[in-house]
Amino acid sequence: MERRTYKVIAGAAAAVLIVSSALLFARIVAYYKANPTKHWIFQELDTRAFTYANKTVTLTDEVDPSGTVYLNVAFGEEKLRMRVAIPHRQYKVLATQGLAAHRDWMRLARFAEVSGIDADDAMDLMREGKITDRLAIVTRTPRAGVDPGTWGEAWKKDWSFDFHEFKPSGVFETKKLHYPTNKRGMPANPGELVEGTWEFDAALLTMPKSGVPNQQFLNTGFKAMGWTFPVACLSSIVLVLSFVMAAYRPRSTLGALPA
Repeated sequence: MERRTYKVIAGAAAAVLIVSSALLFARIVAYYKANPTKHWIFQELDTRAFTYANKTVTLTDEVDPSGTVYLNVAFGEEKLRMRVAIPHRQYKVLATQGLAAHRDWMRLARFAEVSGIDADDAMDLMREGKITDRLAIVTRTPRAGVDPGTWGEAWKKDWSFDFHEFKPSGVFETKKLHYPTNKRGMPANPGELVEGTWEFDAALLTMPKSGVPNQQFLNTGFKAMGWTFPVACLSSIVLVLSFVMAAYRPRSTLGALPA
């Protein structure tokens, strides 16, 4: 094929790339205008006594005669007693240091959903009381009967999570969800964590880095691209190859020298 033909192909590929890229970006912009990006911000708390919704909140430890540790939470007149799912090896040392003794299995956090604002700025506004926040305790529990420090950490699909939200009315709203097992691109299974929810992001706070599920980034403009994305990719490849072939110069072969 002549170099001139490759140049024509390159020109056509460039035109297709320009048009498909323009349509791709237009689709993304339209998607985010119709679906503003929202995300959850969390501020972890490391205190055992404070006030929320004009009610006193306290967290105290209880060790029964068998040595089992419980975390007791009082919210006004409401009480919550939770068995420590993953006892810390240095519990006696850390028990007097805020909630450090419970970080392997529990988090206490204020949170809020924000849109169109930087996470650090949103956190400042939440601290100042300019964003209405919520408060919850989330816990992670491994499979019953296994060592939480070994197989309990490895068998992440057996983890369950309990969410106790402090409602302004003075009660706890509780729910239990399990580690997500759905395949990529498939909807979440009933009773499991759903990406994009506050429960999903709160559960991440309790997981070791090795146990974090693969996020599917479902709430993005990727699907809105449609045919424009593969066409833009293909035309860019054709454009590059055409330029290479148009610029290619075969090495000349010298004939045999006369004797």
